Amino acid sequence: MDSLLEHVIAEAEERARWPVDRAKSGEKRWAESTWGTGPLEGDRRLLYNWNLWPCRIVFEVKGVAAVVRGEAQWRRSRLSIRMKGLKLLSATTGKVVTDAQVLRYDQAGVALVFRPVDGPGLYHLYYGAHEDVLFDPGREWRRDASAVGALDATPLRIEARCAIDDFDAMETIALPDEVEGLLARFPDAPYLVFPEDRDRPIKMQFELPAHWAAEGPAGELALEADRHEYRVFQLGVYACRESIPDIAVKATGLTGPGGARLEAARVQCLTIESRIKSRCIQKPRGPFAVPCGQVRALWFGIDIPLDAAPGVYTGSVSVEPAGLPVRPVPIRLTVSDKVVPERGDHDLHRLARLRWIESDAGLSDRVYPPYKPLRMLRRGRAIRSWGHTIALGATGLPESVDVGQTRVTAGPLAIACNVGGKRVTWPAAKLTITARQPGFVEWSGTAVARGLMLQVCGRMEYDASVVISATITSASDRPVQVRDLTLRLPWARDNAWLASGLGYRGRREGDRAWRSIKRGAGVGDPAVWMGSVEAGLGWKTWTAGGCVAAGMATTAAPLIRQDGWEDVTRADAITVKESGDAVVLTANLGNHRITGTRPWSMQFAMLPTPVKPPDARHWQFRYMHKGGGFWPTDKDTPQSFLKDNGKRLDETAGPLGVKRLNLHDWWGPAFNYAWQWPGPDNLRRLTEEAHKRGMFVKVYNSGRELSTFAPEFWALLYEGTNYAFREDIEPNPRLWYQDAWRQNHLPDGIPSGWPRLHEDRGNEHSIPVSNATRNGNFYLESMRYMTRFFGTDGAYWDGADGPTLGHREMAKRLWVIFKETNPNAVIDVHHGHSALASPVADHMLTFPFIDSLWHGEGFEAFVNDPWTWLVETAALPFGVPSEMLGMDVYVGRGMLFGLWPRHGWYAETDVPSKLWAFIDRFHIEKATMLGWWRRDGNGISIDRPETAVTVFRHPRNGILLVIGTWHPPLAAWMEMTFDVSLSLDRRRLGLPKGPLTATDILSGESVDVERPIPIPDMKMGRLIWVRR
Repeated sequence: MDSLLEHVIAEAEERARWPVDRAKSGEKRWAESTWGTGPLEGDRRLLYNWNLWPCRIVFEVKGVAAVVRGEAQWRRSRLSIRMKGLKLLSATTGKVVTDAQVLRYDQAGVALVFRPVDGPGLYHLYYGAHEDVLFDPGREWRRDASAVGALDATPLRIEARCAIDDFDAMETIALPDEVEGLLARFPDAPYLVFPEDRDRPIKMQFELPAHWAAEGPAGELALEADRHEYRVFQLGVYACRESIPDIAVKATGLTGPGGARLEAARVQCLTIESRIKSRCIQKPRGPFAVPCGQVRALWFGIDIPLDAAPGVYTGSVSVEPAGLPVRPVPIRLTVSDKVVPERGDHDLHRLARLRWIESDAGLSDRVYPPYKPLRMLRRGRAIRSWGHTIALGATGLPESVDVGQTRVTAGPLAIACNVGGKRVTWPAAKLTITARQPGFVEWSGTAVARGLMLQVCGRMEYDASVVISATITSASDRPVQVRDLTLRLPWARDNAWLASGLGYRGRREGDRAWRSIKRGAGVGDPAVWMGSVEAGLGWKTWTAGGCVAAGMATTAAPLIRQDGWEDVTRADAITVKESGDAVVLTANLGNHRITGTRPWSMQFAMLPTPVKPPDARHWQFRYMHKGGGFWPTDKDTPQSFLKDNGKRLDETAGPLGVKRLNLHDWWGPAFNYAWQWPGPDNLRRLTEEAHKRGMFVKVYNSGRELSTFAPEFWALLYEGTNYAFREDIEPNPRLWYQDAWRQNHLPDGIPSGWPRLHEDRGNEHSIPVSNATRNGNFYLESMRYMTRFFGTDGAYWDGADGPTLGHREMAKRLWVIFKETNPNAVIDVHHGHSALASPVADHMLTFPFIDSLWHGEGFEAFVNDPWTWLVETAALPFGVPSEMLGMDVYVGRGMLFGLWPRHGWYAETDVPSKLWAFIDRFHIEKATMLGWWRRDGNGISIDRPETAVTVFRHPRNGILLVIGTWHPPLAAWMEMTFDVSLSLDRRRLGLPKGPLTATDILSGESVDVERPIPIPDMKMGRLIWVRR
């Protein structure tokens, strides 16, 4: 341990001089090809085009010599030692030392000889980059180096570029002889338990920290806390001689002054225990194993009450491995007389927020507007929501679905099969309502036929979503061979002329056959919606492994993780075919041998559309959307809006007319984490100043990534991800980004999330997490925290984070939290284009709780036909308002569907502000939208193919004509001649006889709608106000 070098963090001046080297692999990186290839953009390095050397050893050369020898211990982990790059520079002049040779390179340390190019002084040996050894010694120097004795260079310290790059005490390994010495002191121990406080998170899986080997396990863990604090600590379990198949823990409770008690229930091992109520959120799943020679961290929390008596509390926590001796760890907790606010959440170093993973925030079935309490009809056989009616058959399967007065189904949903060559029906069935509340109804149905029992459990919630769990078991102890098992759902053909999912992208044209192929992220899971703009029905199920926690809890049925298909890859696993007056979805589930202990089961969801009544607020949302870069700029931080006494805020709220400000990335120091920039010009002040100007503020926070800057990162690394511990490491790990932080510090197998670049804090990485795990609870509490203490007005989701019911619950719970804490808060969601699935079909189960959408990233705006715009981009049949991002040039095409562009993404044009000014003058919220897609027409005839007109008809202010074209581009010299001729049905449009005034609302130009109307910009189209 005497050989340990001091670790220090470089000062800002040194960071500015820190060297970078271009990757030599020749492989193009995404950031490099996107953001340019030069070393500088202005005065800013494009850091992700370059390798960063995270650390360096500082050697001192005290004499004059042609050859010096430097040797130092760096004690690097098996992960880090794979990053073999070395580079040597003179600290005096920055000259690169190429005359150098490596004598030793291993986990313990490094030894080299080199020529001190600047004579006596300091030399920096950089290491830890994904690079080569950048030495190229000349022949003469190599001869001299072997012929003369070398002067010793003294290692002074290890410097890290930023704190995030440092290999701190928890990543400074014990050497093999030190580990042997530790084990010799505990000759009979199959495992050892090392208590650690919260400030030194356990990071390494395959090595011990050096101080563990030197000091051994502490005899007692001494903690200090304030009253009402959630006090966090860790226990590190080292399986030194035997593998541990599973671990349990047991707390005794803590006894304090005068007999005061902190009961055992106040101590929880967050790593392996959970007390949450949600059955949609995945809890820790055992066993919690520790292979021989490896380390695992157990994170604990002590829930100290507000009225805890100050003083010393003692007790213990025992680690109880399966089949091995119990190890009690004594705890000595000193509670001060201070009361910490908010359980310690304001003080990030306390890690008190870890308790958020156990939150049940927003878990409520209370009915909020615009929804209404459910009503039972037809003697308990039908359930009516705000605008939909679901009738149940005797088995509990839906018999019909109505949206308003429109029946969208053409018959009942049916599950059927063959037994002994005969088709099984279910004549003897019984339906029972098992729970009935204003916000949900649950039921069960049972039917018996030909030795089989069909059991159906269902739940309908106030938004009219229905979840069905169906199980077939043997009615006796005998096995039953079931063949040709099918699920069949028919849509009414005349209403099902639009479709999404299973290959449909707008118009329902032709039949479809689907098969699930393992593609990751559940993208192959089947989902389909069919209907019209006015009425439709979505259906979705999950294949085994295709989602995280796909089950939806009911009081009658447990969470189901199923695979209903015998062969889910068969080409006709699901088909959609037109048959007579119906369009029929058939799931061909194959053959199954069913017994009393091995049933068949399947779970699926149905969602009538639209999912909510029209929301007139949409016309007042009026977003400015800023950010999205790898680094902050002078246009997307709270400081950028607040400088000069809020000048930019004044301009945004005034001339531009922005009502809601979306900050995409740089609203705080950590990505997707509730943390403000230091100083007065932070997010809280921005929201206060924006509210004074009549603006709301919302930030990018999807919860789908966990930032490496989050103080709880190491505690949540495996918690919120469902990732598995690797048994070993990869000798040649994949390089996700040019810097090697992940390869130096993270276990293999953890995929990469979005990165950000900080000039003064190093490169921020993230890992993907699932909101259907307890990480979702952490996210929900963080959003509640931001609403309460930062004053934010909602959330911007970059994706609804998966198509499962667990993610639906996340959306619902966040919606409830906002209803409880800030009724003005909204949730808006972005989804990108997918070549394999539909964003609307995949994520529709979350739509009832989403306030607005923008679907556009990756969509080919000029290629996608108007039907794709109608269903996929605008999602108009679902009743969720939508906007466009960075598509000002397509404003005409967007407004065909009521989509307006958000301001300021790619460029700050005047299109949104002009459109918003007209919206106020016209009072568009009181207008009726007559879409070009209406089968009964909309009062407009047009002479151009592939060109459409939508009308907004106001009872007093005339009409807005929106013209958009998909006409093939004309030659440049022809484009100015493109025009359209319209025929107006004045009576239907509410226009009087006589002369009309028509004005282009963007250019101010007068237009004669009785003559051909020029379309000078075919992308832009035209927006024309016609009135008396």
